[in-house]
Amino acid sequence: KQIGDVRAAIIATAGDDEGKKEGLELLTAQMEDWYSHLVHLSWRLASDQRKTPKTINVHTIYLHGLSVGMVSSSPLFDQILSLYLDRGWPVVSFNGSAGQSAAKDSKPGDAWPGAKWYMDEFRERGISAGKLIPTGPGFHTMMEADEFVALCKKGKWKNAVVVSVPYHSIRSMLCMVKAMEKANYWLRIHFFSAKETNWQGELVGSQGTNQTSSMLGELPGEVQRIGKYAGGFAVTLEELEVYLDRRDAGEFD
Repeated sequence: KQIGDVRAAIIATAGDDEGKKEGLELLTAQMEDWYSHLVHLSWRLASDQRKTPKTINVHTIYLHGLSVGMVSSSPLFDQILSLYLDRGWPVVSFNGSAGQSAAKDSKPGDAWPGAKWYMDEFRERGISAGKLIPTGPGFHTMMEADEFVALCKKGKWKNAVVVSVPYHSIRSMLCMVKAMEKANYWLRIHFFSAKETNWQGELVGSQGTNQTSSMLGELPGEVQRIGKYAGGFAVTLEELEVYLDRRDAGEFD
């Protein structure tokens, strides 16, 4: 409904100019289709955890590099521990950077606390160091995906679960599919998040800026980032759906 209201407001700016009105109608129809597809894929990925068989032979659980607030709002360390213990999935992998962002002058810890923090948190929860495998450093989601797929290819892993905050699902998977395409190495990837998320709780925004935000507050910016990634250096929404269709049809088993 909100998308429809925005579309009507944009078209109304054309006034009596029929040519401009026709152009805006076409443009906003494309916008509405894109948003509808985005919502559809978001719901599809949100069902991954419920639909993924508990008996599936997952080779690794991967956690994106996230700020303290993000991990706390969706208790992801505990979620991964539960998967590791309850399902017996053998290895936990994660971004191996020291927490830099993609900015040229970025320093360790600017975007998130870094791999050592993950290592310490997991070991404190009883996961041994030998079961914790950092990837090469990734300073943005696409780079993280490239490094993760490289690790999977090296280990000949064919089944993985990627874990992040809920709103990250689309951009994460857009990049994972692109990374598999570039590496010519296809595996079955499912996206999981925590079972409960505090959408209103305060957190430091993505990329570790000092701006206080919330899970809900991050959504508009995330939609903009998806728009930049999709069909840019990551795959399109349509290509992601093709991958999910192939995955669910068992092509990568």
